[in-house]
Amino acid sequence: MERKIAFIGTGGMFTKIVLEELLKNDISIELVIINIKKDSKEIPLSLQLCEKYCIKYFITDNINSITVTNNLNEHGIDLACVGSLHQIIKVEIFSIPEDGMINLHPSYLPYYQGPNPWFWMIKNNEDIFGASIHFITEDIDKGELIIRERINLKHIVDGNLIFLKVSMLGAKLLVKVLKEYKTTGVMMESNVPEYELEKGFYNKKPTIYDYRLNLKDERPSINYKFINRVVRWGIPWFLKEDKIITVIKAVEFYENLRYDYKVLFKNKFIEVYNRYGKLVLLGKGH
Repeated sequence: MERKIAFIGTGGMFTKIVLEELLKNDISIELVIINIKKDSKEIPLSLQLCEKYCIKYFITDNINSITVTNNLNEHGIDLACVGSLHQIIKVEIFSIPEDGMINLHPSYLPYYQGPNPWFWMIKNNEDIFGASIHFITEDIDKGELIIRERINLKHIVDGNLIFLKVSMLGAKLLVKVLKEYKTTGVMMESNVPEYELEKGFYNKKPTIYDYRLNLKDERPSINYKFINRVVRWGIPWFLKEDKIITVIKAVEFYENLRYDYKVLFKNKFIEVYNRYGKLVLLGKGH
């Protein structure tokens, strides 16, 4: 009897990219569960995929609801895989599938556990990104690792491209895991030593204050990468004479120089220059 797989995700792009890659690679999905935020009016991006491939789906703002329980049971789901969620899944849900529930996490676990790992890797000026697949347990992002892989994105400043490359890496890993699952079950390919697991760490969800720039103390090259990599998720900003200035784009940087910047206000827009008169940042005043 063919093993039945459910795919669980949000209405966002990460979920869509991963689900699309699964379907392109002939991974049969029995059921799709889309987790949206309460009172959200968003139209999930993966709906078209479900309709195109004639996959049963439903949308819920409570991933731990009786509706989710009933659907997993009624469809006889053997394995569920998660590609992003707005809520933490409780044991009553992830214990329903006979072979468990696995999660695609966009970091090289055990590093950068928790929500928004992309942001924290960029905030910490990382160049080596990654993706991991692990079993879901009550300890968030600490379940047994199935597979993981790194990717070097040192020379990529565009945050959208980083997002796409990590998403595709994660999708590739999930395709591999699910193809093996169809014939032999979940194959554990990652044997992480205990000493490395102990180095793992968890990050909270970033707040607007985590997007604040430190123009005086940070090297321009670090801010340059940070600004252009995070504009997809939030606007970086700094204070000038108690005015909030949001940065739209970093234009230029010098590796070993401080900014010594001056700010010129031009209508609502702001230009930030370094000591040599070079335009380094474009912003907007509030």
